[in-house]
Amino acid sequence: MAEEIISNNPGIKEFFSVCDDLIGGKFILANLKITTILKAIASSEELYHIFSQCMEGFNFAKEFKDACESPDGFQMPKSDEKILAFVFCLMLQVDNKKMDLQAFIRDNFDSPDGYGTSYANFTRAVFVPFREGVANVLKNGVNTVSATEVVDTPKVTESVEDTVLNKIRSYVRMISEALDRSTKIKGDNRDNLKVVITALYEAIELKNFSILNALTIPLELTGSRDRTIRAIFEDMKETLYNYYYRAQ
Repeated sequence: MAEEIISNNPGIKEFFSVCDDLIGGKFILANLKITTILKAIASSEELYHIFSQCMEGFNFAKEFKDACESPDGFQMPKSDEKILAFVFCLMLQVDNKKMDLQAFIRDNFDSPDGYGTSYANFTRAVFVPFREGVANVLKNGVNTVSATEVVDTPKVTESVEDTVLNKIRSYVRMISEALDRSTKIKGDNRDNLKVVITALYEAIELKNFSILNALTIPLELTGSRDRTIRAIFEDMKETLYNYYYRAQ
């Protein structure tokens, strides 16, 4: 079933191809391949839906701390859904320059046999189960109980949260208004950006910062052609990231 979905869907096929390249490749191109994986997720409606479901209620800071502080060495989460959310957040951290991938590999997968072996240890521990997890979820669907069984609310005051959400809502409204005036964004890109804007409003109503953070990828991809939208997006992204990573 999963093999059939992969072979019949070019976007999903591309996703697995890039995962395989990252797993079998060398560290020097890892950051670029991580960016390509994120773009493949944002470009595939099916993958995007799966990752959005897995991100609901997921606390990356807690899971990351548990993984790195395990007495048995670095340990990934157990369920496929949490693995998907965990690696997605990890890739966002790397792509947004919030995490030094080389330092992360050195701290958690160091080998006396050299950095090539350290990198292989990293991909085997992180991206092999990630790839397998995506295949399993494509085949069996998302287990929502597993995806949301531990929900930790960020320890911030509600007034701060509401202030940030209102600010993001204002940015989204400005992006929507700029899209109405834009002559640069046309056709499918325009339709896709409208879908992203609707999803952003829904995530704001849910007060779900994980989904808001994930939506910055398709927002950037669909809105970057317009200079005004790009400028608003950069301000919104800074506001969101400053809150999101401080609250984790």
